[in-house]
Amino acid sequence: MRMTRLLAATVLAAEIVAGAQTAGRGDVPTSSEKKNEKKRATGESSRGSSMIGCVDERPGAYVLIDEHSLQEMAQLEPDGFPKEGLAKYLGQRVRVRGRLTEGHIWKVRSVEKIADVCAPADPQRQR
Repeated sequence: MRMTRLLAATVLAAEIVAGAQTAGRGDVPTSSEKKNEKKRATGESSRGSSMIGCVDERPGAYVLIDEHSLQEMAQLEPDGFPKEGLAKYLGQRVRVRGRLTEGHIWKVRSVEKIADVCAPADPQRQR
């Protein structure tokens, strides 16, 4: 019984100390929290980054668009293969792996086809 009380008091003290350390921060994220949030948004992990979307073509460039909003997410630039290599993915839902560079240019190291057609998932089929 005495050991249980001691353990509970230790845990409570640790929670109080942790709360005091973060109390002054408010809702302002630290730089590492901002980086982690960006990594989650772009799919970045320790093995690199990836994005999922649909390949489309603009004058002189291939782009990745969001399948729901149809907004351009990134301009695709192949890294290690010819630009024409992206042509076979036009209209398909893909996962591109690589990294985001200046502006919204995505240096593509590899492309993985997810679906032949680029269309939002049918909510009726998911049930």
